Amino acid sequence: MSETERYLRVGIVDFNTRRMSDEETSNIPINLRPFVAEKRQYPMKIGDFIPEGVLWIQEGQPWYFREQISDPEKLQRLRDQELLILTGSGMSAYKFQEGQEPADPPEKGDRELLEITEQLIRDHLGKGRWVLGDCFGGQLGIHALGGKVGCLPLNQYGNPVTEAGYLEHELTEAGRQDEVFGGLPDRYFAAHFHNNFVSELPRVGTKVKTSSGEIVVTKADVLAVRNGYLDRDGLKDSDTSYIHAAVIEFDNGAKFYHTQPHVEMSTEQRANFFPRLVFEWLSREEQMGEEYAKQALVIPDEADFSASMVITNFVEAYKKYINMEFVEAVAPAILHELQKYRIE
Repeated sequence: MSETERYLRVGIVDFNTRRMSDEETSNIPINLRPFVAEKRQYPMKIGDFIPEGVLWIQEGQPWYFREQISDPEKLQRLRDQELLILTGSGMSAYKFQEGQEPADPPEKGDRELLEITEQLIRDHLGKGRWVLGDCFGGQLGIHALGGKVGCLPLNQYGNPVTEAGYLEHELTEAGRQDEVFGGLPDRYFAAHFHNNFVSELPRVGTKVKTSSGEIVVTKADVLAVRNGYLDRDGLKDSDTSYIHAAVIEFDNGAKFYHTQPHVEMSTEQRANFFPRLVFEWLSREEQMGEEYAKQALVIPDEADFSASMVITNFVEAYKKYINMEFVEAVAPAILHELQKYRIE
């Protein structure tokens, strides 16, 4: 490879703390466990939509944030990627914002790791690169840039409402014009499982300190909304447009994209992945109740599955922006081995 040629590399940071037990991983080879011993397998599902020839998996670089962010060598490899994609999580970005422990149960050191991750996001954008944040990853990134995270109301048992299901969104005019979201229908469906949300974007003119110098927010657009949220008694707060996709642009060409719904789960096969996975928990009276959980399993007849293309569009839009020829990477052998242990 010449000095002017390079691979397009995507670094994925997996924030999901719901890991498999030793018993659940007993049939998985030890060298593969760091990649697939996660009950939602966000990175593998994201990888399905990263264009062929783009390098998104590397042996010796598992995606889990506690392993990547705490290890200086792995963290440096993340810094070297052209693009970053940040996954969802069982952690709470709202609790992190409010100075509380983000994980339940708490894990010592998580706050520091998330603070380092926020600086990683800022530094990546400082280089003029792009980041895509999905659910928790988007909330964390918006917070890192000066925005705010909210939490859905608490029920009578003191637990926040969990919005779950394959739900509809509406593109804004900015969304219809956007190069990543603009190809979606004006009304599109996507997979949900959350109780936190982005409540406020950073303002235009906000200055963000990075390792490459200060960058300035030049645009902060809401790209898609849902009017209200789905409670166990139906739609609530329908007069409020909740942010479900956004883009933050900077004076150096960097962009941060946020999507509240899980676009990697927005396929015909995975549309109800979350309510299937946590049906027992979601059905508990102190959470959302059995009727809500059953309804969350239902995929509407009019549903579409175009939201999954957001990941592909994001990568392709960056390639167009950077205007550089990249060498096509050959998928490492480990990827073939990992396919045997997928959870769909």
